[in-house]
Amino acid sequence: MDRGAVVRMVVVGGAISALLGGCSSGSEGDAQPSSPAATTTQESVLPTGFDGCSLPQSVIDAEELRNPKKDDGWTTGRNKWLGCGWIQPRGYGATITVSTITIQQVKASADNTIGEELTVSNRPAITYYPPAQAGKWCSINVEMKNGSMEIGINVQPKPERSIGRHPCDIAKDLASMLAPTIQPGS
Repeated sequence: MDRGAVVRMVVVGGAISALLGGCSSGSEGDAQPSSPAATTTQESVLPTGFDGCSLPQSVIDAEELRNPKKDDGWTTGRNKWLGCGWIQPRGYGATITVSTITIQQVKASADNTIGEELTVSNRPAITYYPPAQAGKWCSINVEMKNGSMEIGINVQPKPERSIGRHPCDIAKDLASMLAPTIQPGS
């Protein structure tokens, strides 16, 4: 199952799969909505002004990100996303996309534990995770026009690099580095 579908499952009420477990994009289907907040029909227009596959070299180097793999979902009448999954070889997987999922949808999902509401580069943002994955998985959504920039972090069971770094801290660090690169008005 791809990471995008995994995050959608969190929003609509499901379990997650490990990104680093060899998952591939788009091959195993999409989660089905289970809550009224998640069944809202989304516009077919994704946020623009950010590309999760073309990160600044300074961010790639700082976090030692490798092997970007396209992660997208274009399902009629459903949330949509586009970006890439990245691997930090000794510590975590990161998926960085633009999505039609809004901060309000994240808040409305009973399947999310909200970590923190904050501001990142003058944009509202929210961290969250599924309760069963606390300490292993965290996502942050940073508000954009038509949805959000979405960063999901999945730590390895015995990470070298992320020891002492909670996945929500990694997500916030990446958001702090990437949100300033979102084009104004996006």
